Amino acid sequence: MAVTDQCRLTAKQAAEHLGVSVDWLLDQARAGKIRAAKLGRWKFAQGDLEAFVHDNADAQTKSRLDEARRSEAVRTEPREGRITRRREPPKLPPLPKLSGRTEP
Repeated sequence: MAVTDQCRLTAKQAAEHLGVSVDWLLDQARAGKIRAAKLGRWKFAQGDLEAFVHDNADAQTKSRLDEARRSEAVRTEPREGRITRRREPPKLPPLPKLSGRTEP
């Protein structure tokens, strides 16, 4: 599938998607290990990135990827994220009044 047929990502977006550094990703693209097009800047098709991960993953990872794709296809509601609560700052005792000081 051509790069123009799919969602094109920049090198930075593609690196974040894969969880790798931009330098590593560009090295792989220059070596021809990851399909990419240089249209002024490097562009990566999301499908090509997923194919690269699937082709280079071990059997256990491949089964997890396939399961995730199936669950994404079935899921109709957005996934609920982990709710985090902001920690309140610790309560400090009041400062003692200094004796011998006069107010102006």
